[in-house]
Amino acid sequence: MKKLHRLFPIWIRWIAVCWLPLPGLASPTAHDVAVSISNAFPGESIIEKTSGILDDGEEPYIAVLLAKTSNEARIAVTHQNGSGKFTITGKSLPLTELGRSILRIKISNKSLYLSVFNSGGCCSRSTTNYQFKKISGELWLIGTEAVYESIEMQTQSDINQGIIHHFRTKKSINFITNRVIHSRKSWDTDPTNSQKIGKTKHTELELHIKKQVHLKLDTFSLVEYENATWDESSLCGTLDEHMKYRAFDPGVCKPTQ
Repeated sequence: MKKLHRLFPIWIRWIAVCWLPLPGLASPTAHDVAVSISNAFPGESIIEKTSGILDDGEEPYIAVLLAKTSNEARIAVTHQNGSGKFTITGKSLPLTELGRSILRIKISNKSLYLSVFNSGGCCSRSTTNYQFKKISGELWLIGTEAVYESIEMQTQSDINQGIIHHFRTKKSINFITNRVIHSRKSWDTDPTNSQKIGKTKHTELELHIKKQVHLKLDTFSLVEYENATWDESSLCGTLDEHMKYRAFDPGVCKPTQ
């Protein structure tokens, strides 16, 4: 099993969110949800919550992010049944090996989103969004978008001249169409005034995903996602500084354009 730190830096901090009534919901409803979650996941605390429509019905779903330890979390989704009680309609596997990631969830446009934020201090940061949609009664992972941004001085000449190099890479995956778009944007700035120097470079590359990746919320974790995608030639690489697609780990995967 490949280590998750290949995808995410190994450091963590959590944002604690108090359990308050959700907007538009009466306090007893929030209490009912809290009781339902507590009974289903004893010892796990609610640190994030969101509500919204996930199907063609009118009753909102309520999704929560649970934490058992500082290095383990889980998503749970509840829905009100005909008797007025909230039941668990979906849950992820434990999200482990989080390092110092920040996790957030939201329901929007009939989709459930999990966002994972990481920062490399002064010079880099990354955000990965996972999108789940209700298909045939279950929440399936239909796409992801991973953005990595960095600044650096590459050579002694750059340091002497005070030139800072910036780049941003993005990987947008659609598991319904089995397509992925890799993009890279790079530019230089003068640190004394933050003004751009020279031209901005940008390129995109669209590839077909050969491997079928089928992950529903009940079988999803960050580790399982990595295991399902790490050796796929169209997903295991990135656009480098020469705007060429290359593998993260050539020993595991040899991507081809």
